[in-house]
Amino acid sequence: MLKTITVLAFTGVVISAAGTAFGRDLPPIAECISAATVLPLLGGVGDSPLVEAKFDGMRGALFVSPQYGKFLVRNVSDNFWFADDGSVTAIGIDRQRESAELTHLDRLQFGTLELHDLKALIVERAFPVRVDGLPIVGIIGREFLDEYGLIELIDIPHRKLAFYHWDHDRCGSSARLLGADAHVANLYEDDAVDGTIAGKKVRIHFDPDLGRDMLPLNEAKRLGFTERALKMRPQVMLDFVGANHGYLSEKVAVSVANFDLPRQDFLITENIERISLGWQFFQKRTVMFDFKYRTFGTVDVSDPEPLPPAMHLHFDSYSITNVGVRENTGTFYGPDQK
Repeated sequence: MLKTITVLAFTGVVISAAGTAFGRDLPPIAECISAATVLPLLGGVGDSPLVEAKFDGMRGALFVSPQYGKFLVRNVSDNFWFADDGSVTAIGIDRQRESAELTHLDRLQFGTLELHDLKALIVERAFPVRVDGLPIVGIIGREFLDEYGLIELIDIPHRKLAFYHWDHDRCGSSARLLGADAHVANLYEDDAVDGTIAGKKVRIHFDPDLGRDMLPLNEAKRLGFTERALKMRPQVMLDFVGANHGYLSEKVAVSVANFDLPRQDFLITENIERISLGWQFFQKRTVMFDFKYRTFGTVDVSDPEPLPPAMHLHFDSYSITNVGVRENTGTFYGPDQK
């Protein structure tokens, strides 16, 4: 029960809705949650969600992003490394191939949550080395959430992240946790939701590891960004696995899950596959991903806590030239990821 109360309290938005039945005689929310673990987020303003974890008993930190399919790790030291189970090829966010190795982990712990027999990929990434004295080991995404039937709740405004089970049979939609003011949408098989950009329908993904919103060049042209207009915009060079030429768009109207966002600008490049909203979407919202039951939910937070200064903690980084800023983003693994 204490764990459940913690989950309810840290969101700051659902306690008053604990008895809401949404038209049915459903149990209170406190009776619907089990196996909950609530973790403090490490880092500061603009940093990717990052939490402490234990890897076969060794303490470290992991980035957590719903956009990543695979569990990616790196060898930390001579005393903290992963078995090489064979070579494979990974594909980055810009479709560039890179070498990786299969590996496995007997036991992974997040607080009181313990997972067993996980598969992972060893990658060579230049992401930050340490946070709060802990080695940063890699990133974990939606594959393990789906496999274990876990729901992920990212609450950057309150510097918390939770994993938990929800009793769908007795309690209905997991979006009840967010209360009556939540914006709820179905997740497609590729884990996108319906949205609009510049008044045209699109599918939108979410990746808190992105410092800026991303838009593929082919989608930009479909949305009415002409080649002539783009050439008038600031040109950028995005250095992911490989170098990618792109543009910084003007601000355009964006909606997602049937609500309007402030006008957004996008980084547009031809080698990006997905329209993605980055960290700024999460900055003042509690966001829920229930992959097994294909449910996305978000609710605005009116009382965010002050965040520490940025520590520039992201799984993978790229530099943007000719814009005068530096941004970060992640790289997701490849061909079998929808």
